Amino acid sequence: MTTIDYSVWDHIEVSDDEDDTHPNIDTPSLFRWRHQARVERMEAFQKKGVDLEKSLSEAKKKLLEAQLRVKELEGEYGRGQEEAGGGQEPGEAAAQGGEDL
Repeated sequence: MTTIDYSVWDHIEVSDDEDDTHPNIDTPSLFRWRHQARVERMEAFQKKGVDLEKSLSEAKKKLLEAQLRVKELEGEYGRGQEEAGGGQEPGEAAAQGGEDL
């Protein structure tokens, strides 16, 4: 079996001096433009994060208020049932009645 001689690849010159931009484009201006675009994207991303956190806290507050209101209404409903003589929750009455829907 023949072996491959890779020694040719040992002395390859890699040039980092090559310019990635076209000669007619001002490279420092391009870099400034790219940097500014990146900064604007980061600011927009952070603003979106702050807005999401604010929306989340508002949603949690509304959820808590709704849960408290539900408990209040359940308490009022329970008192109304006791006064009427029922004393059962709506689901309990259906379960005890054996009615199929």
